[in-house]
Order: sequence, then C-alpha cells, then structure tokens
Amino acid sequence: MSGQKLNEAVTREIHFVCTGNAARSPMAKGIWLALSAGQSGQEASLPKASSSGTHVIEGLPLSRRTVEGLRAVMPEAETALKGHRSTQIVKADLERSTLVAVMERDHVSESLDKYVAKTRIWYTSVLRDSARPSAQPTTAA
Repeated sequence: MSGQKLNEAVTREIHFVCTGNAARSPMAKGIWLALSAGQSGQEASLPKASSSGTHVIEGLPLSRRTVEGLRAVMPEAETALKGHRSTQIVKADLERSTLVAVMERDHVSESLDKYVAKTRIWYTSVLRDSARPSAQPTTAA
C-alpha cells in the first residue's frame, strides 16, 4: 500500500494493536495524536486514533518505561496519553476503524482476522524496517 493509498484509507479512525496495550500500541496512538495536533487547522479532517491489546490485563496504566521513553523523545505524546488504561481488543473497536495497525504478525491470526477484512490490517514491521519502503498490508498466515 503506497503512502498515498494509506492516507486515503485512513479517513475515520486508525486502531493500533499490540499484546498488552501498555507500551507499543499506546505509544503509536500517542505519537499519532501528538503529530496530528501539530497540523494546525486540519484537526477536523485527521482520523481519530485508538488502541487495544490481544492479551490484556484490563485497566493497567502505561508501563513506567513507556512513560519515560515518551517523555524523553516526544513529551507531547506522553501528554496525549494521560489517563490511559489498557483495554482488550473487541469487535466494536475494529468495526469502527478504517485501518488497523498491528505490531506483530501474530496479532492478525490471534484475533484480528476474525473481525476485519485483511486489506484493512497494516502490519507495522514497515515502521521498524526502513529498508522495506514498499510494505504491503498483511494477510493472515
């Protein structure tokens, strides 16, 4: 999926998914929100962001390392996540999302492919591997 197509696909909400919803997906959400807030005058047109996890202990705050990392690198992202509590992924989260960004391939097979058309799932390995500029949406294994 090209960057242009990715931007076109994200019109309502992007939903970030990790395992425990205490580090990776909240960080992605916080960074998205912080960067979105920097787009003055465009807030209404930018998609919302949400996050959840596949194996969650409900109600936990961000991990200490997550808070420290965000504070050091992007304080605005930490601010955007004030009050975060971990939540388990549910069907409604995914149905309202135009794009679902997962942190691991297992997140697709564990729960996402039960709820979402595979073309709406974006495997975020492209974010970790800048040598792969032509990343594609993932499919379940």
